[in-house]
Amino acid sequence: MEFEIIVEDFEYECRRGWCVLRLLLDPAAVADLAALLGEECGLVAQGAVEEPVEVKVAVEDFDYDCRRGGCLLRMELPEREAELLRSRLASLCL
Repeated sequence: MEFEIIVEDFEYECRRGWCVLRLLLDPAAVADLAALLGEECGLVAQGAVEEPVEVKVAVEDFDYDCRRGGCLLRMELPEREAELLRSRLASLCL
């Protein structure tokens, strides 16, 4: 699964062909990412997410472009990681 997202900040560590990204997402980015993954629960509208959220994902490939307003990440996410991320975002809906 390939997609783009804007994050406030991120860190990464790569080993053996995989990179683990630690993303800091503002509430709007959380809602955007949830929608991309098919997990639509009205996170922002419900006020469930008011502070930035940190998530970790393992990706096969990514690139980025950072500016003052944040970083645009383009990444390729394996289906297993997409499911884990979908589950993490769904837990924020509760």
